[in-house]
Amino acid sequence: MEITTPVTQIPSPPRIASQIHIPVRHRDHRSAYDIMGIVTGQLDRLDRHESNYARQREIEQELQQEQAWTKETEEKLRKMEAEMKRKEANESTPHYSDLLFTTGDPFFKEIIQAEVPKNFKCPEMTLYDCSSDPRHHLSNFQSRMYLASASDATRCKAFPTTLTKAAQH
Repeated sequence: MEITTPVTQIPSPPRIASQIHIPVRHRDHRSAYDIMGIVTGQLDRLDRHESNYARQREIEQELQQEQAWTKETEEKLRKMEAEMKRKEANESTPHYSDLLFTTGDPFFKEIIQAEVPKNFKCPEMTLYDCSSDPRHHLSNFQSRMYLASASDATRCKAFPTTLTKAAQH
């Protein structure tokens, strides 16, 4: 009896690019691997373009939202400004000169009604007679009133007492 060994068939080698049938009209000197590389590269480029386009659309939407917000905010600001102007026009705050002639006192009602502390003594200082720098006199007065812890109303009422008759007119 003869012993036979099974014959295993060796698979045929893969076909090389030159053996792949490409119709004549599409054939040039490129291999199928080259063509697949080109197609893969083009697909990658397409993916990048699609991704960039999607990001661009997102940015455009954000920009549109920002523009809408800006427009809305500007409109609110215009309304607020118009309301402020309307209120300013409706307010009938008397002018200083009007107060002086109607009340005989140059101060607003709040200052006139404010009480000067009974223990308050106006700091002694040289009276202002228009012969020196008024800023120096005012600075000197403010410093002394600060040291005396005087309120704004008290300062307003005390200041005329530091002026000579000529300086008050």
